Amino acid sequence: MSVDIEKYGEQYYKDYLNEDFEFKMVYYRKKHVIELMTKYHARKILEIGCGMDPIFLAYPQYEQMTIVEPATIMYESAVTHAKDKKNITLIHDFVENSIENGVGELLNAEFDFILCLGLLHEVADPKKLLECVRKLCHKDTKLLVSTRNPKSMHLLLAYEAGIIPQLDVLSERAKSLQQQQPLDMEHMKKLLKCYNLDIIEEGSFFIKPFAHSQMKALLDNGIISPKVLDGLDNMTKYLPDMGAEIFCVTKPSA
Repeated sequence: MSVDIEKYGEQYYKDYLNEDFEFKMVYYRKKHVIELMTKYHARKILEIGCGMDPIFLAYPQYEQMTIVEPATIMYESAVTHAKDKKNITLIHDFVENSIENGVGELLNAEFDFILCLGLLHEVADPKKLLECVRKLCHKDTKLLVSTRNPKSMHLLLAYEAGIIPQLDVLSERAKSLQQQQPLDMEHMKKLLKCYNLDIIEEGSFFIKPFAHSQMKALLDNGIISPKVLDGLDNMTKYLPDMGAEIFCVTKPSA
């Protein structure tokens, strides 16, 4: 199934404005991403798909930042945020198209850190995406890849409670965002290794016990506090495979 990127962007923006629980997930995702970027001294950065919050808004340590964003509503938001910043390059396209069309800003750059967050389960052809991204990696490039975890705590609970028939079924929310077949950690690692990418770190972000709508209801009704969310985020140290999102940091094989 192909993705209507403009429809995707509009739905994501709607959720963002309404402070759907995704709003909280963005916060915790970005917190961990920044920790990883700081750990690996990211300076010349490529962000593939920036959403409504480009990473440069929260990570001022960059020297050069390139963003490739196909969804118009998200691209235009990034343009507004990047106004007067000469060390930021914005490309309104899919990264696959940009590489095939020989866009110089990508092919001539030497990125030391590439962000590919929440995309592998959203594109129709994750192999093509990785093949293209691999062309942008030199020997010292770190590539951070993340995806929805089909074995996260809330999905395991839903399965064991008989709410969903199997773990690889897309939720209604996932369908509204046109997500494709989910990838668990085992399959993501196999896919990365197919493109000669060595995994140097792996894990998950944020233990989410319930679906987005349920988590929002718990917060809205004062049943849990924001402090509990911090605790759930810290719980990945005990349950590293059960976070809502899984990630791998890779580098090209020697």
